[in-house]
Amino acid sequence: MRIKEGMKARFEAIFAGNPRPDVTWHFNGEQLENSQNVQIKVKDMKTTLTLIDCTMASNGYYTCKASSELGVDTTRAGLTVSSMLHIILWTCSTRLTPCFINRSRCVRSGGET
Repeated sequence: MRIKEGMKARFEAIFAGNPRPDVTWHFNGEQLENSQNVQIKVKDMKTTLTLIDCTMASNGYYTCKASSELGVDTTRAGLTVSSMLHIILWTCSTRLTPCFINRSRCVRSGGET
């Protein structure tokens, strides 16, 4: 998934098992917990991880782990966060001088082109 800094990222996983597995989310090998910027929900057989206000530090792989006494299974997804500063600078550096189109000719304040 690719997003810009300050945006939310949402990951979803569907799981099954009998007995019902415990589901956890991990980032860089560390288990994630609910906090101001991390929301983890488990309902029925679906889990979601929502990251609020992503930063460059949010870049990486997020792993969902389902485990029970019978075994463990994992799935993972990558997140790439683009810097807003980079995007703004790129946009500014590629701007064109505004012009008004009048019957297939461009008229600028310095004359016709």
